[in-house]
Amino acid sequence: MKVFTIFSGIFFFLILNCFGEDMKNYCPLKIKEPPIIDGKLTESIWEKAKKITGFIRTDKKPTLQQTSVRICYDEKNLY
Repeated sequence: MKVFTIFSGIFFFLILNCFGEDMKNYCPLKIKEPPIIDGKLTESIWEKAKKITGFIRTDKKPTLQQTSVRICYDEKNLY
């Protein structure tokens, strides 16, 4: 659990510091039931969570290949 807490802190730091000027803040989706962690994003939870994209490199240029993430959480975990 301690490793997960450290990882989630680093993850949020990177997310908040890796966006262009358009990304001012992000509110993860709070959920009641955890999603199934199986590598598939077919659950409705992932459709409800806002897509985050627009990552930039440390030199402030767009990345060569964009990615996107969706974040949700419950009382105990970050997904």
